[in-house]
Amino acid sequence: MSVVRGGVAICTAITANFAAFARVWARSIRDAGHRDPLFAIVTERSSALGDWNEPLFTSVPIEACGLPDLTRQTFINPPHELTVLAAAGPPLRAGAGFDTAIFLDSDVWVLDDLALLVETAAAHAITLSPHLLAPLRGSDRAARELTMLRSGTFNGGAVAVSNRPEGHRFLEWWLGRLSTHNRMAPGAGMHHDQRWLDLAPGFFERCGCRARRGVQRGTGIFPSAASTSGRAGRRSPEARAGSCTLSGFDPARPEVLSRHTTRVTRETLGEAALLLDAYASALAEAGHDLARTTPFSYAAFDNGIPIPLQARETYRDLGQTSARFGDPFATGPGCFLEWLLSASDEPGPGRGLPRLWRAVYDRRPDLQQAFADPAGVDRSGFVRWVRASGLQEHAIDPALAMDEGAATPPA
Repeated sequence: MSVVRGGVAICTAITANFAAFARVWARSIRDAGHRDPLFAIVTERSSALGDWNEPLFTSVPIEACGLPDLTRQTFINPPHELTVLAAAGPPLRAGAGFDTAIFLDSDVWVLDDLALLVETAAAHAITLSPHLLAPLRGSDRAARELTMLRSGTFNGGAVAVSNRPEGHRFLEWWLGRLSTHNRMAPGAGMHHDQRWLDLAPGFFERCGCRARRGVQRGTGIFPSAASTSGRAGRRSPEARAGSCTLSGFDPARPEVLSRHTTRVTRETLGEAALLLDAYASALAEAGHDLARTTPFSYAAFDNGIPIPLQARETYRDLGQTSARFGDPFATGPGCFLEWLLSASDEPGPGRGLPRLWRAVYDRRPDLQQAFADPAGVDRSGFVRWVRASGLQEHAIDPALAMDEGAATPPA
């Protein structure tokens, strides 16, 4: 991130089906008066983007970001995880040549001047955004704070790095951790990118925090609500919100703040709920109905069969030994898919199952109880479960179903 032009770059990362979110993101930044260059890493094959052109921001295919071991990372990471990985490094590096690079999730809606964030980012090597600004209230406050601790103290959707040695060291460390440990596994101490951020203030000097105010604290309504409510949107300077993060928001259901929680409703939001309608309208105007249907270009093997999550996880767990298969997306003799559908020779009750279904079986105590010998006397029952329920429960294509005999890869 050598300084050439100076100034600030604001970045995000998206899959193609989130293009409308990025358009609203970019437009809101411009409407707030910021003229800084905007970048969006698009986590798709460049060949799938065709004549992709976004006048509101500079689109950068993930293939152009210099992400280490790109083929492996695009295979082991489903869409959300790949975007999280991209957010940890390439978007901030997309700001190369600038003094400061700010990453904001594409579902961040900028509602007011981001001057405080820009100033804080410029003054520190690393700037993080805490999820909470004060102890929670209510009888369930401890349980809710524990839930937040399991998610991470800081929000990975708002991170800034300046062109300082500590900023570079942080990016190298964060991207390195996510290259191997980018999962939703609270029991194992992982919540994608966010739990790693808990360590950053202790690991790196000049690590600052951005005080985020507004709906997260339950105070007032957002400044831009004035255009939808007919009232002034500020109660006090402390109640102002520079941005609103609408993670999990579905514009088809604007009455629901997020699919991640049922606790916050339109009633608890009060007048701020008007923003949900405004945001849904903005997404519609930005072409969300069309964009959301865009398929993920890393979703399938080269024979067109969708890659199930269990296949990605199994490949990841192989570590460096997976290199023997070459390109994991490729099919043919000696390929990863062929190995995945061949009988497992690992010891245990699932020995003899196709490796794909062995991975499912080993993660399901209920299946282990129901089918003590799934490759032997219980095989017929297990096969019936696969065909009647397993394919749907694990979003696995019927072409990868097992039968009574030995599994063979699809043509």
